[in-house]
Parts: sequence; structure tokens; C-alpha cells
Amino acid sequence: MDHKLDDLIALASESPGQRITENHVRSLTEDLSKEVFYNSLSLEVARRYQRGILCYTRCGSIMNDLWSVLVGHLNGGMVPSPFYEIYEAFDAGEYHRKKDKTDSPETEFTRPMIEAILANVE
Repeated sequence: MDHKLDDLIALASESPGQRITENHVRSLTEDLSKEVFYNSLSLEVARRYQRGILCYTRCGSIMNDLWSVLVGHLNGGMVPSPFYEIYEAFDAGEYHRKKDKTDSPETEFTRPMIEAILANVE
């Protein structure tokens, strides 16, 4: 499974304009449940972000792409956890709270949220 996750992260990381699509997810989830796939991939994205291997922008892009694919197939189902919490952590870093934009949403929100999520699962 790790090599599949690595392949998808590499795809999204090496090609700035590359988007993760439903076809990418489908090709990688043939032998995995979707819940295991989304949780495993999001945890790996969070770990690589925390270690400084992937930047915030790339992680946010990966999580947004995965969110788009996932919500297209929920049909009233539940969003897996910790995928949802990790998605929310990167989403929290997208928006300035101060009008003059002197705050750092990534530092103030995303980093501590990711640290807490990873501390709870590891």
C-alpha cells in the first residue's frame, strides 16, 4: 500500500498543475477500502508536512483534490476520520483572520492541528 500512496503523492507533488482525479483514486483503491485509502493517504500527507517533506501549498492541494473526489461519491455516507480532520486542518490555513493579513493561518491553525491529529493516531 505504501508504494501506491507514494505514487499518488509523487504525482501531485512533482507536477504543479496535476490534479488528483477520480481515475487516480480508483486505480489505487482496487484492493483497499475507500476509508482505508483516504485515511492512509491523508495521514501520510500530514506526516510529510510535519517533517517538512511536503510544503503546505502542495498538501492543501492534495487534500482539496481528494475532498473533491470523495464528496462526489458520498451519497449520504460518512466522511472517514482522520481524513476529515486533516482536510479541515489544511483548510484552516487557507484563510486570513485579520483584515490586514498580518496573521499566519498556516502557523496559527494548520501546524498545531496537524500536530494534535498525529499525536492522537501515533
